[in-house]
Amino acid sequence: MKPKKLTPDWSIGKQPLYLQLATIFRPRVETGLWPRGEQTPTLEMLMREFGVGRVTVRSALAELESEGLLVRSRGKGTFIQDLPANAPQKFVVGTTWEELVARGNLNALTVSLNTAREAAWPLPAWCGTQAGQNQKYYLLERVYSRQGIRVCYSRVFLEASIYRRLKTEIRQQAVLTVLGNDRQTHIQSGKQSITIISAGDDTAAHLHIPVGSPVAEITRSIYDTENKLIYWACVHYDSRYIRLDFDLVK
Repeated sequence: MKPKKLTPDWSIGKQPLYLQLATIFRPRVETGLWPRGEQTPTLEMLMREFGVGRVTVRSALAELESEGLLVRSRGKGTFIQDLPANAPQKFVVGTTWEELVARGNLNALTVSLNTAREAAWPLPAWCGTQAGQNQKYYLLERVYSRQGIRVCYSRVFLEASIYRRLKTEIRQQAVLTVLGNDRQTHIQSGKQSITIISAGDDTAAHLHIPVGSPVAEITRSIYDTENKLIYWACVHYDSRYIRLDFDLVK
């Protein structure tokens, strides 16, 4: 006996039902589950699959049509479009030190916000880490865009003497890339953690996304050979544009 397909509990979501449905349809288009050039499943098929009404399905498809993913043809139906030429590629996040250093040069990103200022000691409580009492830092804030879409908002606390020595390079490249290529910076250890969270008001404003949207929060801490914290970062990626690749066997 074929098991009955479970349908989502739509009452849990806070978004309108048609937007929740569009969120399910969108990856079917983006991944090719609904092949390019083919017709979408009929309204009746989608109504049965998800247990929703005709108007809800139509509204969800209209949402994807407004994004350029679908096209309606009078008398023929709704068809899957090729992805727009300007659709942003996934941002691949490095999972090793070597990858992080290299990708600062490889990712074709535009910096739409780039500020630096002296940071008050101690580091803010939200950093979740401790720094030496006599250490001073600069706070660097950046927003990275790809193909006109904001994909990443970063806050970096960098040890003050390193920033002053390398600020010209730092203005032109990712901070980790500069550190990794600097012969005077000797790194002993580093950690990176990744958590999926909801965007707060500050992140939402910087990335131009709704408050509560899913974002990937990546925190990094780098220590020198004297076990001094020289770099701490909190980076928020719009979860729609991030990808992590891991080698399972090396």
